[in-house]
Amino acid sequence: MWVSQTLLNQAHLNNTTRHHSTNELKPSACHSLPPSTLNSHLFPPPPPFSCKTQLDHPPLPSPMSDTNTDPPAQLQIIQINVNKSNESQSDFLINRINSDNYDLVMLQEPYFDYKKDSHVSSKWITIYPLKHIDNPLRTRSMILVNAKLSSNSWIALTVDCADITGIQITGKWGTVQIFNIYNDQTHSRNMNSLNRYLISSEREQRSSGAPPPRDIWLGDFNHHSPMWDEACNSQLFTHQALHEAQHLIDLAINWNMQMILHPGVNTLESTSSKNYTCPDNVWASDKLTHHVIQCDVLPGE
Repeated sequence: MWVSQTLLNQAHLNNTTRHHSTNELKPSACHSLPPSTLNSHLFPPPPPFSCKTQLDHPPLPSPMSDTNTDPPAQLQIIQINVNKSNESQSDFLINRINSDNYDLVMLQEPYFDYKKDSHVSSKWITIYPLKHIDNPLRTRSMILVNAKLSSNSWIALTVDCADITGIQITGKWGTVQIFNIYNDQTHSRNMNSLNRYLISSEREQRSSGAPPPRDIWLGDFNHHSPMWDEACNSQLFTHQALHEAQHLIDLAINWNMQMILHPGVNTLESTSSKNYTCPDNVWASDKLTHHVIQCDVLPGE
């Protein structure tokens, strides 16, 4: 089990359109240490900026009333794969995190009971995938929004994939689209679904003249590559594994995304070999990376 924490500070996000990039992320050397804390990146915040983006697919309205607080100066996100375990999910949400400390919780492989319900307290508003109601047990991605956030500050994004949930949130840091992704290690269809959504969203933004939001992709990508895994895990770098990982890398380059979880920071300990690997990751638009305060794997979780 791993937990990732991402924090954003107030930021003026430039109104530039996406373009192809040739930025490269370099692999790290092998380390035998368990997951470590990354250095924080602190930048003095320019004047606040906000924008409204129209999407190709109509967004789902928030069910909250407009009596809640505005978005905070810092956006704090935490994610975890609970492996469909009621015990893990309940313990994490009740005992391990304080709802006062986080704005968004990103769950991969959430738990559902025999009634096809997931156990979440009233402190959180749940965002399900677009077609969740058709087959709830197929859902492997879920976003929890702190109920204290204003209903005017966020909308759910309708990505046509049972393994991807999305939210667009606007605050003093600007407007950010955040996608919670569970990617099956046997194929890349989910990343293709994300790409189709981004293309249609960008087309609508250009036609309306709305400035594009910046993106964060995070979740359980289930890919292995020397770009983020330690070199001592070379046994994972099979031809098929590298091919699937390259699909993610190419998509990240195409959308100007950079990896903000530091290379070599491990997110999973093998139950058999006790070896550390990195199937989980966090990516952010290149215009957003300098406004990330920190992106860590929390020790002991």
